[in-house]
Amino acid sequence: MSANRAQAADLGNLQTYTCFSVSWVIASLFHMLHRSDIVATPLSMVTAASAGYLLLKPDSLNRFLAFCVLHATLYLDNAPNTGNHEFFAFCCECYITSMIVASRLGVAGADWATSWKRHVLPGLKGLLITLYVFAVLQKLNTCYLSPDSCGGTLLWDYAADHPFTASLAASLPSDANWFRQTSIFSSLGIELLIPVLLLIPRLAWIGAILGLVFHFLLGFFYFWHFTPVLYAMYILFLPETFQNRLFSVIERVCSHEKVRWLLVFCIIALPILYGLKGSIKNIEWEIGSFSRGARNGWEFGLNVRTLFGWLPFCVYTFLLGLFVFREGRGYQKPNRTGTSLWSVAAIALVAFNGLCPYLGLKTHQAFSMFSGLTVGDNQTNHLFMPVLPLSPDGLDLLYPLGEDFTSHSASLRWAPDVALPLFELRRRISMLKEEEIDNIRLSYSRGGVNYETANAELDPELAAPVGWFGQTFRIYRPVPIDDCSCQY
Repeated sequence: MSANRAQAADLGNLQTYTCFSVSWVIASLFHMLHRSDIVATPLSMVTAASAGYLLLKPDSLNRFLAFCVLHATLYLDNAPNTGNHEFFAFCCECYITSMIVASRLGVAGADWATSWKRHVLPGLKGLLITLYVFAVLQKLNTCYLSPDSCGGTLLWDYAADHPFTASLAASLPSDANWFRQTSIFSSLGIELLIPVLLLIPRLAWIGAILGLVFHFLLGFFYFWHFTPVLYAMYILFLPETFQNRLFSVIERVCSHEKVRWLLVFCIIALPILYGLKGSIKNIEWEIGSFSRGARNGWEFGLNVRTLFGWLPFCVYTFLLGLFVFREGRGYQKPNRTGTSLWSVAAIALVAFNGLCPYLGLKTHQAFSMFSGLTVGDNQTNHLFMPVLPLSPDGLDLLYPLGEDFTSHSASLRWAPDVALPLFELRRRISMLKEEEIDNIRLSYSRGGVNYETANAELDPELAAPVGWFGQTFRIYRPVPIDDCSCQY
């Protein structure tokens, strides 16, 4: 009987893994579609093909490993033109990859079912909770809590521009301070409540539903590219009965003959689309030119990202929400394995990344999503988190002098109303030097002293070389000089 129970437990663990791997791949495809990255490069094309290849056999560990490696490599290829969301997914994929390799080497358990239960599942849960902790923590600053912050206006501004909700948004008192404050504290309360509910076994399904509703509202207007990643994480908190039912659905759908033919067709079509993008601009705009802000549309207003991205996202959210409501309320066994050192190490590394703004190491890709958090000159607008600089790089601010303070404002992405950390300026100049851009004129103030240079790329202070790691991972947001802004 004990052997049978062990086999049943292993089967349950593998079914949970399969549910996660399929939902994770689907989420990544949503993101790639939103960023016009399906056939932007040979690497992105192969990554998209590997996603379809996994869906042909969703329980294959080798195929999921290949996808995680390719998708993480794609992140590095697109960096530093990436954001908090992409970086979080990158961290998860690095952790999953390392644990699969450790399992194969016999370091993290005798088999993948054991490694998944003891190390990967608790680690991924911990990473999601850590993400929410910093999403809330870093919003506790004077800018975000101000009625003028994006927390009070962001959702309603998007709603006002959306054809389905414009009339409703126009009727809301979005200019009133009480309405904005309600929006600010409601978002904080929901982002705090979601992880709390997920951690309570009997209430995890409510946390998942709340998360689905909250992030669907954001995704409905724009952020549908990251939201499905959270969906994939939510299902990890739901009971075994839910995993079993979801696995049955996945197995039935992915084994259907028409679905398999459709997947094969899509995989074969990818290199064809890659070859055509050079001659058909719509293909390049929609799925073949990586861009964080791509919003090109066709003359009728219906673009590929709407047809194959936003609409499926809405359907996906509705069906998953209905499924969670119906199947997610079963009894959930408590985790008796505890948290392994592998999981603790992964959570600690991601937590360290969230603390980077206060340590002076970076302010971007640090999970401060639209927080308005600013750190510089050994000061921060956070309500209680102090500045504990491990490095002075991000705290040494340069202030522009006048509107015409530089000859390369677009290339440097430096506006006259923001200060720039010295390290960030060095990072940007290093990247411009690699593009052989010269004659960079600058006029700025540093430490109360004014400086002018006609060739910043030759200045030993401003053009100190920044290596690949610094260019890719140590990114600082500009610091507003006179007012708050929606920084993330």
